[in-house]
Amino acid sequence: MLALPAVSAYVGAAPRVRESGTARDVERVHCLWADCDSAEAVKALRRFTTMPSIVINTSPGRMQAIWALDRPISPAWARRANRRIANAVGADMCATDVARILRAVGSVNWKYTPPVTVSAARVECDVFSLAEIVGRLPDAPGEIPRPRSGNAEPATGSLAALVRAVREAQIGERNALLLWAACRALEEGHNAREELRQAALEAGLPEAEVERTLQSAERLAA
Repeated sequence: MLALPAVSAYVGAAPRVRESGTARDVERVHCLWADCDSAEAVKALRRFTTMPSIVINTSPGRMQAIWALDRPISPAWARRANRRIANAVGADMCATDVARILRAVGSVNWKYTPPVTVSAARVECDVFSLAEIVGRLPDAPGEIPRPRSGNAEPATGSLAALVRAVREAQIGERNALLLWAACRALEEGHNAREELRQAALEAGLPEAEVERTLQSAERLAA
C-alpha cells in the first residue's frame, strides 16, 4: 500500500454558500476564532475567561482557537466579535474576517524544517452564546461609532429600517437579525426595545427567545 504524501490543508472557518469563497459568500457563522501567532497571545489565550471548544497547535508556540456558538450569527457580528477576542488576547487582527481559512488537524505546516504536523490540543463539545464569549469585552479600537450624547432624539429613518428588517426576517435568520438590530439601535442611541420586541413577535419568534436575545444585545452594547 502506498503512503499518501503529507500535505498542507485548510478549512473555511465559516461555511460558504457559493464556490467563490469570499466574505460575500458567507451568510451565517457558527463559531468564533482567534489566530494566536505569538507567545504572548498564546499566554493570554490560556488566561481567557471562556475556554475555547477547540485549540489547534499550528506550529511551535502558535495556536488557533475556536469557540462553537449555540446559534449562528451574521458575518458582521462574527467579524466584530472576532476582533474583540483578538484585541483582548493580542491575536492576529487580520485573521478575523469571515472568509478566513484555518489549518486542518493532521495536515502539515511546511514553513518549518522539519515540517510540523498540525495537531489538536483540545477538542470539547462546549458551545457558548455570543454574550458568554465577548459580552464583557470592549470593541477593538475604531470598530463602531461612539453613542450619541445629549438628550436629542436621533433621526428615525434608520430605526424604522431596523424594525422593518426584524419584522420581515425569514425563518433561520430572525434571531441573528434581532440581535444585530438591537445592538445597532443601542449604538445609535435609540430607545427601541419595545419596537424591536413587537417586530420580533410579529416575525414569529417566541416571547422568551425574544427576551433572551434583547438581553444579549444589551450586554454586548454595555
